[in-house]
Amino acid sequence: MSHQGNKRQKHAPSSSGLSGPETLPPDASQWTQMRQEIMDSLRAELQNGLQSRVDQLENENSQLKSKSMESFVNKAKIKSKYLETMKKNQQWEYPLDVPTIAELMSDGYEEEESEEIIKYIDDIKDVTTQMRKGKAI
Repeated sequence: MSHQGNKRQKHAPSSSGLSGPETLPPDASQWTQMRQEIMDSLRAELQNGLQSRVDQLENENSQLKSKSMESFVNKAKIKSKYLETMKKNQQWEYPLDVPTIAELMSDGYEEEESEEIIKYIDDIKDVTTQMRKGKAI
């Protein structure tokens, strides 16, 4: 008897966990069936993962739309309040009278000082009126 005839052929374990020819399906149709089952399982996992991601993105999109709408409404309220205030301010009049040179001189100021005070008060009045009416200064 030959020494080689008694030797069993050894197979290294495959990556699929099968240890050798004795665990392989006996025919091609079983191989095809196993392959199809593996492919179906992978396809189902991918589909579930993708559906989960789509659901997550749709939820995030919905939240962003809601925040965007809230922001839009808040901005509209602020603008409405601003326009309302601006409308009121268009009728606004400077409430203080500017004194005359004579009035200031009678209070003890020199003519030159009185002119400077009136100029200063007029400037304040102009700037205040422009700001109240929303005009650039």
